[in-house]
Amino acid sequence: MAGTGAISLWNHYRELLWDGRRWVIAAVALFIGGTVSGYSAAISQPQMVIEAMTPLIQAVAQVGAQVVAASDPLTRTWVIFRMNAAAVTQFVALGVAGGLVPAINTFANGAMIGVVAAIGGNLAGGRVSPGVMVAGIAPHAVFELPALWLASAWGMKLGVSWLLPGASGRRMLEWRETASEAAYVLVLAAGLLVIAAAIEGNLSLALVQWLQE
Repeated sequence: MAGTGAISLWNHYRELLWDGRRWVIAAVALFIGGTVSGYSAAISQPQMVIEAMTPLIQAVAQVGAQVVAASDPLTRTWVIFRMNAAAVTQFVALGVAGGLVPAINTFANGAMIGVVAAIGGNLAGGRVSPGVMVAGIAPHAVFELPALWLASAWGMKLGVSWLLPGASGRRMLEWRETASEAAYVLVLAAGLLVIAAAIEGNLSLALVQWLQE
């Protein structure tokens, strides 16, 4: 019975993600657009970008300090997961406002990645080499970014799909169906974020500390 249930759940998610592929593609496109924009801005106006990102850098540094100070792997994982899970939940929940919030946030997240790629060492006061930054980001980003894209995709769908001409005559039904889909997507995103947080708070942290020795 357990095996049958797992297969049924797998098929449900496969169908769900395939049907929503256009929204996922839109989310990825926004992220890539943000990455290119952030990279270009950081290359052309590095000082202005550093000043604009100072509050964000300070907020990330505070979370990083909590992670480093945590006494065990589970606590480190929880600190990171709690922050990221709250973010992706907002992506979906605030999508009701015409899908604008998840779209803007996805672009902004891409822009931050672009800035880090361009001048990441300067953001850290020149103390971190590009290789160390890649080692600290890449392992968990493999799981974290898909979670972000999925949450963004269904946040946008939640705010837009019921307004499209194809939903005429069944708009509230379309909205309820999308909300149900979004709940499943959030569960999947949460699972990805648990893995990402465990890697970031433990493997990535240990790897960065080792490389900086």
